[in-house]
Amino acid sequence: MSDNPSTAIGNGNGRSDGTFAPGHKFAKGNPNNRKAQRLRNAGLRAVSVKDMLAIFRKAVEDAKNGDAQARAWVADRLMGKVSEQAILERIESLEALMSQRNGTGGKWS
Repeated sequence: MSDNPSTAIGNGNGRSDGTFAPGHKFAKGNPNNRKAQRLRNAGLRAVSVKDMLAIFRKAVEDAKNGDAQARAWVADRLMGKVSEQAILERIESLEALMSQRNGTGGKWS
């Protein structure tokens, strides 16, 4: 085993810090990421804090009045979206609890 750190992808095209060397076709980074960053920056310049407060207040009002989409939007922005894996784990936990309560010992139907 060598004490020298490996290069990017181990093909001699990288540096010891794991980045690609100048001149490598990937050294410039992801062009789509740069475009996405420019779009995000344009959006941030176009929307003021006052605008965002108005949007959030309207969404909260709509959510309180029973709008399910507004409720989901507010929850996603405040608490983050729940991953599919987290939902599956919660379902499995609930199924285990239900089977214990029902005495079935397995998944309930």
